[in-house]
Amino acid sequence: MMPYRWPRPPRSRHTIPFVAQPDYIVVGAGSAGCVLANRLTEDPTVSVLVLEAGPRDRSPNIKIPAAFANQFHTKLDWLPHSPNGMVFEPRSG
Repeated sequence: MMPYRWPRPPRSRHTIPFVAQPDYIVVGAGSAGCVLANRLTEDPTVSVLVLEAGPRDRSPNIKIPAAFANQFHTKLDWLPHSPNGMVFEPRSG
């Protein structure tokens, strides 16, 4: 079985100000991640780092909630592949 290779993120032409130690790190810039980061930055003394993986979201399937299932088995689907097909695992929590 070959290990799954994560896609390489594109190089950015933008410079990002460096913060030595952010007060908060938000992983995922989806709806909830952006709302959380916005609420945290209402305090001007707080620094927040938001991490998001992948390239820009230019596909309409990302922006239209009803098109969510159209992302399966495409380059937009980041789930690891198994020899028998896709692996769909619910999050444990």
